[in-house]
Amino acid sequence: MQELTDAALEAWRLIFEESVIGGSLRIGTDLYPQPQVIGDFLHELIPLVVEKTHPGEWRRDQLASEKDLVCLIDPAYSIEIKTSSSPKGIYGNRSFSQVGKARPAKKEKSGYYLAINFSPIHRLRAAGRITLIRFGWLDHEDWTGQAAASGQQASLRPEVLLGKLRTIYQYVSS
Repeated sequence: MQELTDAALEAWRLIFEESVIGGSLRIGTDLYPQPQVIGDFLHELIPLVVEKTHPGEWRRDQLASEKDLVCLIDPAYSIEIKTSSSPKGIYGNRSFSQVGKARPAKKEKSGYYLAINFSPIHRLRAAGRITLIRFGWLDHEDWTGQAAASGQQASLRPEVLLGKLRTIYQYVSS
């Protein structure tokens, strides 16, 4: 769990300290992407950081049917990564709460999850930060889809967040 925490914090550092776009533009200084863009960066970078640390044991997903972070030794240990700028909530697509009927699901919804919450960045205040990292096993049934047929989101009930995801990092301001 410490290595997952270190990988998430390293990915955050890479986004804000090492990344340069267009030769000189920096995220958090010149560019202020929406939270979903930062989440996408974390989603891409965390598997790369783990893969570099453990080559031949872990890699990022290559197929739609794979989890985000694939364990090459035993795929049952592969990890889905979820990020959110919500203080504590974690969300998935509505499909996470639905049982596939017409065709098999793209990837297994039950499994290990790395859930990362972060505060968004804004022009008027300091860059955001990772505020909470949790890890645990979630079952397909733990996800609750939006009631409306047009709803696109699935969420986790508070008791699931508290009971099934273990906090492995929490930012505490000094």
